[in-house]
Amino acid sequence: GRLRNRCMLDILLRAMVIVNKKYKNLKLEIIGNGELFNKYNILAKKLQINCKFYKQKKDFKSISKNCFVGVYPGDAGLSVVEYMMLRLPVIKHNKISDHMGPEPFYIKNNYNGLTFKKGSPIDLSRKIIKIFSDNKLRNKLRKNSLKTIKKINAKPLSEEFYKILNLN
Repeated sequence: GRLRNRCMLDILLRAMVIVNKKYKNLKLEIIGNGELFNKYNILAKKLQINCKFYKQKKDFKSISKNCFVGVYPGDAGLSVVEYMMLRLPVIKHNKISDHMGPEPFYIKNNYNGLTFKKGSPIDLSRKIIKIFSDNKLRNKLRKNSLKTIKKINAKPLSEEFYKILNLN
């Protein structure tokens, strides 16, 4: 997605410092461009994490084939749907009202993804490690991501958005 203030990529970069202490070979793939691209690139180098940045989205599908999870550390939007379309479990923060748009509502903790405490690199690192180290959980979340996308696409998206926005 776009590398801007609300994406909070610094949380993910700091979480990867913790993850890489346990799993040195885990690599973070960041796809996106924006006003904070240089800032985050510099921070990743400073933190010395195993990380690669891609400015263009054109290789999104091929890059994601080697990924085991889609992580959106900040206020997510449509990116979570793209992750699910690629059969990836999703990690997003737990403050649902802070997200941008209705799409993050599709992510259900322990069904098609995991949630972490907003702003906490420690909690985010635990969730990344949990999905990476538990094949059974990862496969369940992956399968349910695909189920969710199929369900979303079975009805007009406008109907789904209406249901989500009128939960009261």
